[in-house]
Formats: sequence, C-alpha cells, structure tokens
Amino acid sequence: MVAAFEYRIDTLPTEEVFKTDLLFMASVLQELHVAESGSEAVPGELAPEISDAISVADRVAGRRRAGQGMRLSHAERAAIEDHSVALARGHLEAKGYSVRDFGATESYDLDARRRSERLYVEVKGTTSLGEEVILTKNEVDLNDEKYPNTMLIIVSGIHLDRTTIPPNASGGSVREAHPWRIAATDLTPISFRYRVNQVGVDTPQDR
Repeated sequence: MVAAFEYRIDTLPTEEVFKTDLLFMASVLQELHVAESGSEAVPGELAPEISDAISVADRVAGRRRAGQGMRLSHAERAAIEDHSVALARGHLEAKGYSVRDFGATESYDLDARRRSERLYVEVKGTTSLGEEVILTKNEVDLNDEKYPNTMLIIVSGIHLDRTTIPPNASGGSVREAHPWRIAATDLTPISFRYRVNQVGVDTPQDR
C-alpha cells in the first residue's frame, strides 16, 4: 500500500497544514503496525516461531544471512505460550480432567488425569494457522515412549497485541490430536548435531 500527499512547489501549504498531514500519516503507519502484529495469518507463510527456529539454527551453525532477524521477542513468545497453555488447560478441565502444569520441568506441558486415564499433553500456541509447529528432540522421544497416552493441543490464530507492556495474547482456536502419534514422515529437520570423527590434521595458525 502506498499513500502520499502532493504539494505543488508554487503553492506550498502552511506549516500547520504540514504538521496536520504528518500526524495523519503517522497515525496510518501506527494502524499498519498494529494490524501486522495481530493474527492475520497468511496460508503457506512460515509461522513466526518456525522462522525464528530456522534463524537460530542457521546462526549457531555459522550461517550469516542479511535481514534474518527474530520475528518474536522473548516477551512475545512467553505471552503466546502462557495464553495457549491456559486455554488448553480450560479445554481439558471442561472435559473432566484434573490438570497440572509441568512445562517448566518436564518434556511435556500438562499432566491430565481422569479416573484411571493419564495423558501427557503437549501444547503449542501460534499466531499462524498452526499448520506446522516446532518440536524438540525430547518431545519427540517422549511421544514415542508414552504413546498412546499422548495428546497434542494446538492453539492457532492467537492475536498478539504488541502495543502493551508486556505484550498481550488473546483469542485463538483450540484443536487436539488424541492419541497423538508422531510420524517420521511429518518431521522436517532444521539442523543436525554432527560428531566429527576425523577431519584432516590440526595445523597451527600464526596469530
């Protein structure tokens, strides 16, 4: 989108008109930034957390790419995570589960129990459509170990308000997969840990 005012050189407006026009353009720009920070997800576009994970993996591996910055700050990620876990907890409690949060200490987020049933619940929140999420190796290993007592809850389309301090996350749609089984064909590696057996001979370098 392009917006502009045209001023003829032979009939330049007064300073007050310049000021009014400038304030108007600034207000339009602010509205664009607010809209951009919301949950207007675009089909096929990488989710912010996936884009950030790729950026981090590339940086750690020594791949420097111009313009490859983080799309979510720590505070924004925390707001999305806290909101999605709260919605997931409410979703499970409405189904009659007693729920405890283990996200800070275990490889899953919620422990949900109902009579003799116990579920290990992984929660993923995103401002995107939730077509893809990031999983750690420990989360994948736990899924293999605990299946079929596993559940994935995705909270997608979360609205992120960056105009507040701290940022505020709200809304979103909750959907679940239960029992949740991770298929190897659905996993895409972002980076690899490589054990170096032997690469040439060490050659001292002059300092």
